[in-house]
Amino acid sequence: MKRILFVLFWIGATLAKAQQSPAVLLSEDSLDRDLSAHVLCRFADSQIFASPSFSDAGWGNVNSRFLKEDSLNRVAWLRIHLRMDSSLINVPIAFCLSQLGASEIYFDGRLIHRFGQVSPRDSVQYFDPQNRPFFLSFSDTNDHLLAVRFVNYQARRNLKVFHSFFTGFSLRTRDADGLVADEYQSRFILTLSTSVLMGLFLAFSLLHLFLFLYWRSELSNLYYSIFSLCLSCLFFSALIVRYVNWPSWELVAVLSSFFIAVAACLALNEFINVVFEKKRSLWKWVIRVLAIIVALLRFIHFEASMLGLVVLILSVAFEALIITLIAIYKKVPGARILSVGLISFTGLILLVSIITFANGGYFEVDDTRAGMVWTFAILFAILSVPISMSVYLAYRFSGMNKNLLVQLDQVQVLSARTLAQEQENKRILQNQNEELERQVNIRTAEVLEQKNRVQQQHEELKIEKRKSDDLLLNILPSEVAEELKSTGATKARLYDEVTVMFTDFVDFTKAGEKMSPEELVTELDTCFKAFDDIISKHGIEKIKTIGDAYLAVCGLPNGDPLHAHKVALAALEIKEFIALRRRASGGKAFDIRVGLHTGPVVAGIVGVKKFAYDIWGDTVNTAARMQQGSEPGKINISETTHALLGTLFTVEDRGVVKAKNKGGLKMYFLTGKNG
Repeated sequence: MKRILFVLFWIGATLAKAQQSPAVLLSEDSLDRDLSAHVLCRFADSQIFASPSFSDAGWGNVNSRFLKEDSLNRVAWLRIHLRMDSSLINVPIAFCLSQLGASEIYFDGRLIHRFGQVSPRDSVQYFDPQNRPFFLSFSDTNDHLLAVRFVNYQARRNLKVFHSFFTGFSLRTRDADGLVADEYQSRFILTLSTSVLMGLFLAFSLLHLFLFLYWRSELSNLYYSIFSLCLSCLFFSALIVRYVNWPSWELVAVLSSFFIAVAACLALNEFINVVFEKKRSLWKWVIRVLAIIVALLRFIHFEASMLGLVVLILSVAFEALIITLIAIYKKVPGARILSVGLISFTGLILLVSIITFANGGYFEVDDTRAGMVWTFAILFAILSVPISMSVYLAYRFSGMNKNLLVQLDQVQVLSARTLAQEQENKRILQNQNEELERQVNIRTAEVLEQKNRVQQQHEELKIEKRKSDDLLLNILPSEVAEELKSTGATKARLYDEVTVMFTDFVDFTKAGEKMSPEELVTELDTCFKAFDDIISKHGIEKIKTIGDAYLAVCGLPNGDPLHAHKVALAALEIKEFIALRRRASGGKAFDIRVGLHTGPVVAGIVGVKKFAYDIWGDTVNTAARMQQGSEPGKINISETTHALLGTLFTVEDRGVVKAKNKGGLKMYFLTGKNG
């Protein structure tokens, strides 16, 4: 029975092996081999897929680099059958893996490595080992199984956003002994060179940026600073792509490199045009528009944008080369320096384009020695442009310094001559200044003396003017006086309603017979001065005195609604003043009659010599009749004035009194003020 079971097991195992896919044979001569095209794939998840005994005869053969992104919303298992040549028995073999997802590596059913975290789905961690090797050793020539459990749920996003067709992983075998030495050496060289170049161009960028900030008119420093910054960012992106293990960072760095390359082309184009092409170039605007189109194409059509970038680079390189060659022909200083870098760069771009076209649009630089040669050639061609630009700017700066030194020597010579002339001029000027100062002192003394005399005369004129103004104000109302001074004449004006006051001393002629002329004049002066003070206090204008008569009016030249009220108050005070004076003199002083009337008058100046301000009209005559019809020590007012005073004053009704040339007039004696 045991023999029968053994036979059946042997037959099943033989049939299972017969159903397995053919193994990849690795020999010493073909050890460096890409295994990505020899992979069996199934989109399902089961640990049994890691077992060598599991039959994968129904699995499809795929290229593990480019898995269908639509299927990568699930876990994928990929199996590779390996067989070692006898020459590789017990020889360590390096397996180099690169991916944008997460994977678990199984060898003959045993988990040997994890790169990232495959499950659970909401905790997937993506990790790119960046071709860092893991090592296996085979002890026989039998078939062995290398199984990979792989996920990349972001494959669709990477393709849509970053246009990354690398949806799976790449797997390559290498000789372990040679790989360690080569990998260490290449990584060290690339890391060191890339880091140094990144820092060097960043330093160039900052240096020329500061030069531009201190010298704004030299735009070439600004464009070179931008160009160097773009190169520094490109080298930094290369470091991220090469050594960072997070796929998202790699993809962002690759995408950024595209736009940085576009910006570098624009900066180079602007630099060349600023340096050599002073006038506006149509081709420069064409390149600007092309750069914008290429940048927009990156979001629309990936292949078209890459082709557009190549066209942009070639256009910028050819335009720069043509402008530089024209500058060489015109013998522009420094043009030959720039031509070296531009010729190298343009030549390499053409060579790479030709090779890419010959290979059907495919060009790749790997880690082999040939790849290293291509890497250094590309680096040399790329670096030749900024280095030649930097050398050109240094040459230009050196030339400017030499010119400045020559100009400085000339300035020093001229300065020495100028200094001698300045000293001579200073001596002459000092002598002239001394003479001028002496003359100025003399003239200043004369001017001061004249100024003092003028000032004294001015003060005297001011005093005289003040006297004349005061005299004029004593003769005329202030408004009339100002009009007369400003225009040289005044116009007679009609005033609709004013109150006129006439006073007259009783028996003036008889009183004069009892006094000497001096006493008579003194008495009149005393009374009229008192009258002047009283009417001034009430805002009444004095018109004139006629012998012993005194004429005043209120309501002109400026209208006053209380003109009758003010004249009545003034008349009562004048009456009281005369009464007191008579009592003090024992009845020897003058007695007075006062007449008031309200009505229209005409006022103005009569004549040009010894002129006087006067009033005319029937109102004046009626006021005179009121005075004549009054009695000693009494104030006689007309009916018009009485109507304006109303009940504010006490009056004595005299009835109708006959007046000269007026007939009968209604008259009142003003006796006092109510309240």
